[in-house]
Amino acid sequence: MILPVLCGLIIAWLNGVDAVCVSTSLPTGTNILQSIGVYSKNDTYRASVDSLTSSGFTALATSGKARVATADSTTCPLLTCMMELSTNQRTGDLSILQQDNFLFGLAPLGYTLITPTTRMYCVRVPGHCGADVPLWRYFKQGAAGLVYAYSFDATVTYAGYTRDLLPVCYMWSTTSSVSTCGDGIATSKLATLSAYQNAPSLIGPNVDTWYTTQTAATNPTEFAYQTFTKSSDLTRVAKYTSATTDKVQCNCLVTLMQVHDKNLGWFGTPLAPGAFSRFDHKFYLASQPEANLAYENYQDTGERFYCVMSKGTCGATVGIKKWFNIVTINTVYSLEGQADPDILTHVGGKVLCYTWATSYTTPAVCSALTTTVTNGQISYVQAGTTTNYLQGTVAVLTCNTGYAVSGNYNTTCATTGTWSPTAITGTCVQVCTAFSSDPYGTIAYSATPIIAGTTATLTCTDTTNYAVADGTGTATCTAGAFTPTTLGVCTQKCPTGLVVDNADSTTIAYTEADGATAVTAEPYFETYKATFTCATGYSLVGASAATGTATCTSGTWLVDGACVL
Repeated sequence: MILPVLCGLIIAWLNGVDAVCVSTSLPTGTNILQSIGVYSKNDTYRASVDSLTSSGFTALATSGKARVATADSTTCPLLTCMMELSTNQRTGDLSILQQDNFLFGLAPLGYTLITPTTRMYCVRVPGHCGADVPLWRYFKQGAAGLVYAYSFDATVTYAGYTRDLLPVCYMWSTTSSVSTCGDGIATSKLATLSAYQNAPSLIGPNVDTWYTTQTAATNPTEFAYQTFTKSSDLTRVAKYTSATTDKVQCNCLVTLMQVHDKNLGWFGTPLAPGAFSRFDHKFYLASQPEANLAYENYQDTGERFYCVMSKGTCGATVGIKKWFNIVTINTVYSLEGQADPDILTHVGGKVLCYTWATSYTTPAVCSALTTTVTNGQISYVQAGTTTNYLQGTVAVLTCNTGYAVSGNYNTTCATTGTWSPTAITGTCVQVCTAFSSDPYGTIAYSATPIIAGTTATLTCTDTTNYAVADGTGTATCTAGAFTPTTLGVCTQKCPTGLVVDNADSTTIAYTEADGATAVTAEPYFETYKATFTCATGYSLVGASAATGTATCTSGTWLVDGACVL
């Protein structure tokens, strides 16, 4: 009986999780979605938000583009929707395996977990939280086991690597936006919301905590009414809406309305209230008006200020909670993340909306770059949700098919409102097509992407029994093509020269399979031939020709003839 109920609850929870992830918008918050790239060093590949160039890695502009979440998000929570993309390094050859370390976050056997400066989160199911860019993993056999490469584009290929059938996870495109609310709000539009307490002599239902953006200078009458004195600064709210001339605008502000219930009671005064008196200030969402209950007489004070409904929207991150003290009949407010008031005397506690931290600053905006690049174009990975080039926006040089970036290919909008570095100085140069893999060897490239000056080197896996034939084993990329056009192939050979008992070693001569083309030095490949004569005093027997012969077959010399006394 218990098991079916438990299974039903689990299924219902999973269905609920799926509904949340499917219906939820992209992860929201300041700079939660950040550009991620693929870097390589020799034959080691790694996807990272943090630049790895100082560690000897090269950024691969041809691996595709994506954005990844860098923190948990209330709109796409880690527990139900996202997974952490863990980076694991193998102890033997330092190759990188990036995956979901689902077993309590532990690295696989033989690997060490690397904690990057910026952690990375993605979703397992395409479409969840708006994720639409797959992270592909590639593999090939290395000396110490499988080695891996990564890209955000299924059409990307790496020489010798095979792409997994399914992506590791899904990330977000560089063109999708979080919302249309805006990137932030000018600090000139904000005001501090402070708490003021009425006269200490007033107790019980006459206690009134007033949260306002006003001061004694701007509203002397109200402050003098019950000698209100400041007790604390709570948060910052928008006092004014954004103007069309503001570089950074917030278009999702909601209105908060201030009301005041000042019942003096029978024959009472503000500082000496009579029987059945009550005083209370409160504010609420104008879109959700609160009707007066019995014995209440809240009146509109005319004060208005603004907040937003979603955390992270327009840079607002401070949730404000509304409470009601049932002992003093007083409305109070607290901030999300701070200690709540005593639950025995207070009811409520729901987040009303989100406001701005006292440390909030208006994000800077950069101007568009004027750089033009032949055979390429500059695109922008927006840090914000509008067409503004907000601080954190990355400008990236992308080259046309058949070309790759040489030099600096990106720049970031800094908090100063300028690009850092100040310009993209890279160029788009022709790339060479990678050689087909060799079943008996590995091909290494001195640089990736394969641009002019890159050297390709073929090395046979078993150097004792194989060597490069029909080529030199090296080629250099020049103007979009390799010179020479072939590396050669790893071909089986006889590991040593011919040794025949009682033969005159000075007479041994080698040729290619045709028996005519002389070979003067190792390696001696499969089907190569050798001839020999016997030393003085010995005679050749068992040979089908006047001289002894041998053929390199399956890695050994098969000899025709012998030298005997």
